[in-house]
Amino acid sequence: MKQYANGSHVLIQQQGDLEEYTLYCSCGQPATISRWSWSDLAKYAVSTGAHLRGYGSAEEIVLRGPAIETKFGR
Repeated sequence: MKQYANGSHVLIQQQGDLEEYTLYCSCGQPATISRWSWSDLAKYAVSTGAHLRGYGSAEEIVLRGPAIETKFGR
């Protein structure tokens, strides 16, 4: 489990070759839950302002490509 300072956390569940990630985000009211698999992950460039606020506009958070070629390379 990855814990963040704002109380949000990510759980990684592995079943065989499949991994599913669940983000429990405490920044919204009520708290929100999102799930994704390895193939859904991607790299983003995040501005300092968006990082500090914990959210940002499309101009502040820009897609940079797939996360990593294979899950074993992380």
